[in-house]
Amino acid sequence: MTGSAWRYAGRTFLWDLATVFSLGLALPWRMAALERYKIQNTRFGDLPGDFVGTGGTLFRRGAALWALTVGLLIAGGVLALVVGDAARVGVLVGLVVVMSFAAPIAYVLFRGTVMRWLIEGIRFGPVALESRLRRDTVFGCYLKWAAATTAFGAVFGGIGMGAVALWAGGFDKAGRAFASPSTTYITMFVGLLLFYLVFLLGLGVLKRYFLDRGLWVAAANSTTVLNLAAADHVVAAGEAAGSLGEGLADALDVGAI
Repeated sequence: MTGSAWRYAGRTFLWDLATVFSLGLALPWRMAALERYKIQNTRFGDLPGDFVGTGGTLFRRGAALWALTVGLLIAGGVLALVVGDAARVGVLVGLVVVMSFAAPIAYVLFRGTVMRWLIEGIRFGPVALESRLRRDTVFGCYLKWAAATTAFGAVFGGIGMGAVALWAGGFDKAGRAFASPSTTYITMFVGLLLFYLVFLLGLGVLKRYFLDRGLWVAAANSTTVLNLAAADHVVAAGEAAGSLGEGLADALDVGAI
């Protein structure tokens, strides 16, 4: 991989400004420009990379989702301005409730659209990718993750409430009878800290398995590589990377997408 990090950062900053001032309309072209810069500065051996996806294609696929989110915000804001003071609060509350459901759904569906668009746009010489990834498959991965996270939170919440009840019901008094107050508070703090760390670890594991792994599996199972024979005689480019640096980067997830 070649290219300049400073040039990429500059392009990102300018495209971010365009996206903000266009109320998100420039987002597809931003994603296409940045992805094109990355892939065109990437090689698989001596096969040059390219990205043929266009902002126009992504815009057409995601225009309805943009209208669902930004359009609802604009319509709700205009309605709140024209109605009376008594109804304005109700309109704003209703807008918040609707957006709390519409925005996450639109985001998940748009991510499914983007994933397929990204896969289909990648080229390495004559080697191309064809994707059959469906948005409802991506939505299903998010639903599994949400359900598992909710169940995990409910179980941990029940355990936490039970521990508090036991502590208040007798363990606190018993502990104070055999230990000093400072030792009791330190023990309680360490227990809460361990409980919190295990809870965060569990959330991370669930996200890795149901969402990150689930999306990669869904993308891989729905992707076909075209003209793969063109890579049979690919020649390695550049110098070999040291095993220490590569292993350390993998261990720390450096550069992971």
